[in-house]
Amino acid sequence: KKGDRLFYQRRGVDQVTDILPDQSFGEVQPMYKMRDVEGAVFTVRMIGIGIIGLRPLITMGEAMALMRLLRNGQALEIPENWKERHEACEFKLKTGKAQDAADLMKGLAVFYRDAPFLTRDLASFRMARKMLVSELAVVFGRSGDEMLWAVDGALNGWKLDEAWLLTSN
Repeated sequence: KKGDRLFYQRRGVDQVTDILPDQSFGEVQPMYKMRDVEGAVFTVRMIGIGIIGLRPLITMGEAMALMRLLRNGQALEIPENWKERHEACEFKLKTGKAQDAADLMKGLAVFYRDAPFLTRDLASFRMARKMLVSELAVVFGRSGDEMLWAVDGALNGWKLDEAWLLTSN
């Protein structure tokens, strides 16, 4: 409904500003008019929602579990072969799931613990981080910068201050 915040695959969290009728495919279907955090406005046709990855935000409990995973969870096994690694990363990003973004970040962070990232892997890591940070920031009621700091800190093994996460400004 109007005013809801939804997660849009590869973009992050966006807000529904209006729901309009759309007759593009011969019958009237709802179309979401949405705005992202930078203020850009775009539309999403209801007919493609399952395909494009529009979904409700994760819960507070799921968000806490993801932060714990980033800090001390089991890392996703990352293929040694660059092509297989790229395909695995793309698959995780295409799902639009917060869990997959966190798994990808943790796996790549461990894989590249002592070596510089390859360009494609770095791009996948940054996309996963952007998606995850935007959603966690809204769920925890924090700014994007604060959440980026918390996510990067969790990945680096810093002590997770759950009380800080649960008390927004």
